[in-house]
Amino acid sequence: MGQFQARIVNTLLVVLAISAFMSIFLLIKSFNRDNHAARCWQMHVLLDNLHATATAHIWERGLGAIIIGSKNPDPVTLEEFRHYKLEASACTEVVQAMLEKFNFDSVDGFFQGLVADWENSQSSLALARERVLKKQITLDEWMSITSTNISNELEIGKLAIIPKDGDTQALFFPEYIRWHSTLITDFAGRERALVGYAIASNSPIDKALMKKLISYRGVVDQASTFFSDIKPIPTTPVELANAIDVYQKEFLGEYETLRARIYDDSNKKHAYFMDAALWFEKSSTAIDSAVGISDAIGDISHNIIDDLKVSSEKSLLMNIGLLMFVLGVFFFLFVLINRRVIEPVDTLIRIMRRGATHN
Repeated sequence: MGQFQARIVNTLLVVLAISAFMSIFLLIKSFNRDNHAARCWQMHVLLDNLHATATAHIWERGLGAIIIGSKNPDPVTLEEFRHYKLEASACTEVVQAMLEKFNFDSVDGFFQGLVADWENSQSSLALARERVLKKQITLDEWMSITSTNISNELEIGKLAIIPKDGDTQALFFPEYIRWHSTLITDFAGRERALVGYAIASNSPIDKALMKKLISYRGVVDQASTFFSDIKPIPTTPVELANAIDVYQKEFLGEYETLRARIYDDSNKKHAYFMDAALWFEKSSTAIDSAVGISDAIGDISHNIIDDLKVSSEKSLLMNIGLLMFVLGVFFFLFVLINRRVIEPVDTLIRIMRRGATHN
């Protein structure tokens, strides 16, 4: 190959190297973005399952308190308790399986201890459920075991799962908002359980219990104020604003009237105007409106992460295609130049050399 041909090939190689470098650089960025999106999706699914698990345990806690307080528990209440027991157990198994497979950026001692405490509490909870059905457990024991378990689930979601880096944290900002709705569900659920026990046992709400209920209510009121503040903000999604409307009507309106009547009956030492099963049904409707906020935020978060996932997949495919295109163009040009330029020039040179030799 002559000097001219060598220059052409070298030029092609330089162009290929630059193009390939840029394509590979973009491809690596796309791979990183795709891995990031996949991880965000894992986090989102894990958070969804943690919320579902905590909600099932909150419902189970309330029904268990009513059973403990009842002399002869309503068969419907017993059936509901068994239903939520199965639902909570199924959700717990899903979360445990996900935690085993989940690859965390930084697994510190605090996180490991938190997960270990939560997993260890499952055996205590399983035993407590059986004791509830046999009426061999006190209200304080039941509330302590279930509330500790629920708190661990919420802490895992709030502190351990939500990422700490700025970009990803911005993606998961809806989950920070969602945490407030879960606080309402938890602490209003504690009130539902304790008041349900008082109604089922036909006992007044004493000062110690009322003090506890007031402290729970303080947490609920603070979270409610948060949602009231964000509702009129123009950037608040319509779905979330609508869910807050329902919450304000059913929880801050109708439920407030209901609980005020229950507290009034207790203060006056009157018989409660409704039984424990009806109390659970009515209070659950109100608490469901807080779950509705959580679901609305979950849908918003789902759409954000799904858009990121789809966008990253498209970017990855485009950059793979770009790299293949660059290699294809180089191969085409190499063959074309080889056939149309290099081979004719080589042939011409050989002819000229043979002619020079004969001369």
